[in-house]
Amino acid sequence: MDEEKELALRKYGELYEHSKAVLGEELARSHRVDEKASKYLTALSLVLGALVFFFQQLVDKKLLPPQGMLDFLIFQVMIVLFGASLLAWWFVFSCLRNVKFIKPPLDQGTLDFYDSNRLIDIYYAMTKGNMNALVHNKSVGDRKSQALYRGYWAMNVAVIAVAVLFLLLLVRQWNLPIS
Repeated sequence: MDEEKELALRKYGELYEHSKAVLGEELARSHRVDEKASKYLTALSLVLGALVFFFQQLVDKKLLPPQGMLDFLIFQVMIVLFGASLLAWWFVFSCLRNVKFIKPPLDQGTLDFYDSNRLIDIYYAMTKGNMNALVHNKSVGDRKSQALYRGYWAMNVAVIAVAVLFLLLLVRQWNLPIS
């Protein structure tokens, strides 16, 4: 009978160690998303500043309101570029919201629980606590990942808009009379 108890103890010990590892992996995933979002947010903030400066240059050169179809297309692409960049910034920023992750507590109640229970029961209860924390933390991590994905998608739209804008500006420059 002692062999069965020892086997059960090892089994629940392994389960607890596995639950700790999975919970740690989920927290690490969220930290990686935060790091990536932080880098994207920095780049997008610079891009938005450059776009505002570029838009101001267009106003100063009296290219607004648009004169002709080409200028109108340039203006429309700039609106798409600015909108996609702003949307990307918003999604990435929303990824960095301060959210609470759940982890098993380490307080007097935990010590009392350890003192008054058998090791197998402790393993089981802690595993169950880790599992509940994992469900919550995975939900938070998934929301963060989804926001980052949407921000990345909007950045791709902005990159395409930059390429189109560049081509349209080249065509416009090509068609200007030489002075």
